[in-house]
Amino acid sequence: MKILHTSDWHLGASIEGKNRIDEQLATINEIAKIADEKNVDVILFAGDAFVNPNMPSYADHLFEKALIKLSNNGNRAIVAISGNNDIPERFVACKELALKQNCFLFNNLNTDFDEENICKDKSIKLTDYGKGFIELSKGDDKIVVALMPYPAFFGNEQNKTREEALVPKIKRLLELGAIGFKEDSFNIILAHFYMKNNTEPTDPYFEIPIEAIPNEADYVALGHVHAECCVDEERHIYYSGGTVSLYYQTHKQKYSVTVFETDGHKIKNNQKIRLTSPKTMLKITANDYTDAVTKLQNTDATYVRLMMKQLKKDEFSKLKKEFSSLTNISMLPARLKKPNKNLQTALNDEKIFVEFFKNEYNKEPSDKLIKCYKDLIKGDK
Repeated sequence: MKILHTSDWHLGASIEGKNRIDEQLATINEIAKIADEKNVDVILFAGDAFVNPNMPSYADHLFEKALIKLSNNGNRAIVAISGNNDIPERFVACKELALKQNCFLFNNLNTDFDEENICKDKSIKLTDYGKGFIELSKGDDKIVVALMPYPAFFGNEQNKTREEALVPKIKRLLELGAIGFKEDSFNIILAHFYMKNNTEPTDPYFEIPIEAIPNEADYVALGHVHAECCVDEERHIYYSGGTVSLYYQTHKQKYSVTVFETDGHKIKNNQKIRLTSPKTMLKITANDYTDAVTKLQNTDATYVRLMMKQLKKDEFSKLKKEFSSLTNISMLPARLKKPNKNLQTALNDEKIFVEFFKNEYNKEPSDKLIKCYKDLIKGDK
């Protein structure tokens, strides 16, 4: 079977208050074109369909359109799990309708399907399922997908860090899903969590160690890290990366999907296919107006945040008028002079305040202001 791995669409993303519907629709259409050209049988979506829990209402419609487009009227199966930015209930809001398009949506490990809505007349179909896994078949070829949506349903345990509380549970649940793995099937783990990689070396929430991944998995399709990267090449543990820029960065971002073919328990023709539809968000630092113009002329980024060291008022409007890619201009704070330590130790609190005020406002502070400052200092002491 041919598999396409993608994640982190972040539907509903905006920039400076403007929606990015056209960009995100173009990206979905590009992924669908890749799936058609590569004759993909199954799409694995590894979480974060939406940009955040407060995403705009049109994001739901975008998600539904994406499922319909990518499933090709049910001739291609989609297995999708929720991520940390998805509201679990909202992620599966169209679950029953999605089933009719051969799309399987999960916000937990329950695989309770309405049998009447399951596609039975397609070449690829659901042939088995249980707690934490589903099996899809096309002729004699089978894949089993063990499911691990982002564990939003876990609470913190007393006297334990989030990592101490979650990792053992996730390990057990991965083992539960792996019960569905079979000798004659290609076995996949579809998960949304953080594992250590060379692109994002840390995560503020928790980290899943490689020891938690069942050895029987032939491929681990991960979501959560926005850059395409490898966790373990030998064990085929990969992040596909996201499909939309969310932050201004100092370098151009690259986005892709992963396409591969199963061959027994082996992988062949593993490809990273670059996407051209996602727009770039770039952060540029410039010394002055002339420097800014030169750098802006030499970039093809769609959205640019300009960080200026100095800029006159009329130059600000000229830049905005000349470069449509400019979404934001910010002034960098001037560097403060290093304080004279010898002077600081020789002066008392009142004299330090007077010197500061003179330096800041070019005049002496009034007696009333000095008295107010001294009263505050006494209160602190």
